[in-house]
Amino acid sequence: MGYLHACRYGLHDRDTKFCASFRSALASSGIKAIPLPARSPNLNAFAERWVRSVKQECLSKVILFGEGPLSRVLTEYSRYYKGAA
Repeated sequence: MGYLHACRYGLHDRDTKFCASFRSALASSGIKAIPLPARSPNLNAFAERWVRSVKQECLSKVILFGEGPLSRVLTEYSRYYKGAA
């Protein structure tokens, strides 16, 4: 399934767009669809905070050309972020 070829699991909320045909398409590619718990609005709060931080503190200050430099920058920022917390 394109860029999901290396994935084993697919997390999704309980929106109606993730119907049975969507889940069967994932299953046919060997990806297990896992619906997130109902009524969990703060489930992604930590991930959203990290994404906002990396955008504001890091990515808005550099110009990157390609996936390699982006990967290195995000790895270094992750080390910094974990050490500062």
